[in-house]
Amino acid sequence: MNKLGGTLNPALPYVVFLFFIMSLILSLLSNIRANQDLWQLSRFRTLNHHLGKIKGDKIVKTICIVIRTHERQVYDSVYPLGDILEHFTTVTGEDKDISVILLPTDSTEPVGIRFLYEHYKFRMNISLLELQNPPSPYIGGHLGVFRERHNLNFHNQVYRMTDDAISKCPENFRWLLVTNGDNTYTSAFFDQLDSQFDIVAFDFYTRHYYYNSGIPVRNQSYVQNCRRLLGLSYRETSCLSNNLSFAQTDLGANVVNLRKYRLEKRKYNNIIADERGVSKDGHMMMNLVSSGWKVKHVRKQHKSGCLYSHNPNYQSCINHSPLSFWDASEENCIVTRSQKNLAMLKKIAFPAKEQVLERCILKVQL
Repeated sequence: MNKLGGTLNPALPYVVFLFFIMSLILSLLSNIRANQDLWQLSRFRTLNHHLGKIKGDKIVKTICIVIRTHERQVYDSVYPLGDILEHFTTVTGEDKDISVILLPTDSTEPVGIRFLYEHYKFRMNISLLELQNPPSPYIGGHLGVFRERHNLNFHNQVYRMTDDAISKCPENFRWLLVTNGDNTYTSAFFDQLDSQFDIVAFDFYTRHYYYNSGIPVRNQSYVQNCRRLLGLSYRETSCLSNNLSFAQTDLGANVVNLRKYRLEKRKYNNIIADERGVSKDGHMMMNLVSSGWKVKHVRKQHKSGCLYSHNPNYQSCINHSPLSFWDASEENCIVTRSQKNLAMLKKIAFPAKEQVLERCILKVQL
């Protein structure tokens, strides 16, 4: 009897027990289905992990950019460090995510570089890596007998610093670009990255046209000397083919598979190229290609030319300003004050290197 005077149904406890069991079974089935969905999503992410991160339904290209720079580039009137940093602020978006590492590479106090870092750290993912005892590109004289001279080991030391900077790249990032602070890239550069390849190699503008293209070489015809500079337009003609070998590539012209690079424990310091270490970039690319790394070449285009410019160079200089002048003897871009000064410079400073380039490049107005 219950308190209301009714009689309890003897089957009621069994009904409650069965209801509890059914609820438990349904809960378990629901958890199994949820875990299965998570496993399928995890499997999907695993299959696509080599492509980069995932934002919603989009695969994101993750790129670590190491910018080797020095204090003088901060104040460069033609190719200031701020230009490349400003450009990279526009790269990150729905389909790209970048991490920039600023690497001061010489013994000059990086006051201006620190200022730029403080400015841009609120606009993009950027870090400043100041290593201990950075080298000087020059060695002082001794007892007034010897004048200041080049530090022949400078480039080897800078490449060791480059290895340290690469080790700071985010663990989950897919691509690596190492470049210098005075170089320039077009907005379409990173659009060319393709996860089916390990190296994306770009044709490029450079001041070393006379060396990379075999100019000048005795006993060779005009066509042979200009073989890597030939093209159908001004922009295309002065753009060099990236052949991924010694003296036929550039450090900033190649984007590589960072995960594979790390897996194979690649380091510039392990590359034996020459005593000074100047050509480690070319020999690194040769090693990767010989190891079977798959390459995508991004060749020069008739209308747009090349997507990367190794500065300073003739092409970027003449496009910088109507008053800019390329002094090939010093490999330097000079911005004059007037057309009169420009005409005077061209008249008195037209060295053989520039004459060779002028003969190769078609006179087409941009």
